[in-house]
Amino acid sequence: MNTRATRNILIIFPAGIGDGILALPAILGLRQQFPGAHLELWGYPERWEWLPPYPWLSIRSVDALPLHLLFTPHPQLPRDFSQRLLRFELIISWFGDEQFRENLHRLTRAHIIHQPFAAQHLTTHASHFFVQSLRAGNISLPFPEPTFQIHFSEEENENPKSHPPALTIHPGSGGKSKCWPLHHFLKVAQEAQHRWKINIQWLLGPAEEDILPALRQQLPASSHQIFTNRSLKEVARAIRQSQAYLGNDSGISHLAGVSGVSTMVIFTATDPHIWKPLGSRVQVFDGRNHPVQPEHILSSLQSVFQRISPPS
Repeated sequence: MNTRATRNILIIFPAGIGDGILALPAILGLRQQFPGAHLELWGYPERWEWLPPYPWLSIRSVDALPLHLLFTPHPQLPRDFSQRLLRFELIISWFGDEQFRENLHRLTRAHIIHQPFAAQHLTTHASHFFVQSLRAGNISLPFPEPTFQIHFSEEENENPKSHPPALTIHPGSGGKSKCWPLHHFLKVAQEAQHRWKINIQWLLGPAEEDILPALRQQLPASSHQIFTNRSLKEVARAIRQSQAYLGNDSGISHLAGVSGVSTMVIFTATDPHIWKPLGSRVQVFDGRNHPVQPEHILSSLQSVFQRISPPS
């Protein structure tokens, strides 16, 4: 493709938090490959609000677009939607079926790369899929480095030294089978607080509301904060204020990894070879065959907190 003539690129990917983050190296690589282009992503803006602002990237909600019409034969599109599609010289869709692809070809003048993301078919790290898919359109990008992370400006970044030492814990995930037992998280939190006199921040979303009463009952409020149903921007800020993060295989763990925080992720059902979060300070604990014990986590946390607060 003519990288200079391509001015508008569309990416269609209404993804979850984790899958979206795994696609970020490819998205940022596209900007480098097409330095004069504006990228528009059709997805869920609230799942991207934690990112630093990129003036070359805009995110439009799929809920505000009649995207469902592209799944039907010979759709009659609203005029403004048709005109919007015609703005793009390159359309990359990691979403949709064969009918969706046919409509994109028929209704636009763009060069189209249609490679739906199918997690069940992955055999290499998930972040490689997005780069590999672009090669079908003769766009060659290097595979992401495992140490990939997002860099925040001084205004956006949170200096952990300006806050009391803290460990952030997210005990949930998209499925119960992916979750380490809550009593193990509690053991780590209580022992870490005792050893290093640190604060503990718990992150709970809608999927973890059922464990909220147990946490409130068992945790002393003085050294444990529980954040419930916060925006991703607030979640990301809380993580960046911490010295360490602990969680399951979840979208929030992927966010922690690329934020540059010391990130410890426990895998109980999924394969870390495919789903390990990107990031320079990510440590994986694979509990699929041998259960992970709290002491395994505490041993790793010691290297983070002992130099900040001497053990009692």
